[in-house]
Amino acid sequence: MLPVRHLARPLLFRAAAPTRQVRFKAGGKPQAQFEMPKMPAQPSTRVQLKQHMEIPADMGLIDGTFVMPTGSNLPSLFSSLRWAYEKARIKQRFLDTRDKFVYMWYGKNRLGLSKLLEPKKIAGQLYVDMYSSFTKGDIKKLQSICGEGLFDSFRQKLFGRRGKITWEHKGFVTKPKLVSNKLHHYPTHNLDRRQAVVRIHSKQQLKKWNDRGELTKDTGVSEVVEYLVLEQKKVNGVVGPWFVWGTTKETKVNEDGEIIKQ
Repeated sequence: MLPVRHLARPLLFRAAAPTRQVRFKAGGKPQAQFEMPKMPAQPSTRVQLKQHMEIPADMGLIDGTFVMPTGSNLPSLFSSLRWAYEKARIKQRFLDTRDKFVYMWYGKNRLGLSKLLEPKKIAGQLYVDMYSSFTKGDIKKLQSICGEGLFDSFRQKLFGRRGKITWEHKGFVTKPKLVSNKLHHYPTHNLDRRQAVVRIHSKQQLKKWNDRGELTKDTGVSEVVEYLVLEQKKVNGVVGPWFVWGTTKETKVNEDGEIIKQ
C-alpha cells in the first residue's frame, strides 16, 4: 500500500464540507447513518493564492469538480434538466482535458495510465482505515491518513465522545469508481495539484453505547454510498503522498447547465 502521510503542513488545512453517508431501505428514502465532520465553505483557489504568499493548506475543491448524479437523483433522460446535466458534464470533461495537458506540459509531470488510476486503487483502503481509526480512537493513524482540517475535526469529535462506538466494514457492494480526476498547475506558486473523487459503495455496521454501557444505536448491516475526495500536491518539485481531504456531494446544475455551488 502506498504511504498516506501528506506533504508538509504550512498552514491550517480545512476539509471540504463533506456529505453524509446514506443508508438505503427498500421502498424508502436514504437515511443518514454516520456523520462526517462539517467544515465551512472555502474561497476559490484563485482568491486564496492571491491572498497568501505561502500556499494555503486548505485550497478547497478544485473549481469545476463534477460528480454526475446517480439513481433517483438523476433526472429523466427526456427532461430538459437531464440535458443540462449532460451539457455541463461534456463542458467540464473538455476543460479537464485541457488542464491535464497544462499539468503535464508546464508542470513537467509524466502521467501514465497507472498514475491516472492510482486514486481508484488506494481509495477503498484509505476509506476503511479512516473510519476504523476514528472509531478506535487511533489518533496517530488518523493523522497519517487525513488532511489537517479533516483530522482536526475528527480529533474534536474524539475529545467530545461519550461512551463507545464501533464501525465494521462488511465489504464493497461495487468496486470503487473514479468519478472525477482533476489536475491543476499553478505556475506562480510552483505548485501542481491533483484531486480525485472516488465513489465508495459498501456495506457497514455502526453501533453506539452510552457512558453507562447501554447500546443506544445499531444500524444493522446497511449499504452506504459516499464520494471520497483524495488529494496530492507537488510543491517545488517534491511530490507528496495521497491523503483524504474529505467527501463531497453529487453535483447539481440549473436548467442552463451551470453548476450550483453547495
